[in-house]
Amino acid sequence: MPEELVLTLDELIDTAYELRERKYQAQAVVDAIDDEFKQLESEIIRRATDLNIKTAGTAVAKISVSEETVPNVTDWDQVFNHIRETGAFYLLKKQLNTGPYRELIAAGNSLVGVEPFVRRKLSLRKA
Repeated sequence: MPEELVLTLDELIDTAYELRERKYQAQAVVDAIDDEFKQLESEIIRRATDLNIKTAGTAVAKISVSEETVPNVTDWDQVFNHIRETGAFYLLKKQLNTGPYRELIAAGNSLVGVEPFVRRKLSLRKA
């Protein structure tokens, strides 16, 4: 927003709401494009795999099909036991679950190595 533009609080709220609505409409278009792209991507991978092709191209674009191994946990209890027993905490992402943390501090407890951070958020609804 340009600095020279001075709006009242009411005008800021209305402008924020209108901008958010435009964002939602644009996101709906992006979501539809994403869905269509995922379908095309799956079909390209399927056909390239059927033809045993790793790379291909046209005058417009080129593709390459690659593979990577990613975890798909089937038993969290076993995974957590392994992590505890081996000290393999590097397998976990460094993020706490917000809901249980809030319950912990609401009950008057604290967690060593963690300090509460209050994030302010704006709730914007149609009047």
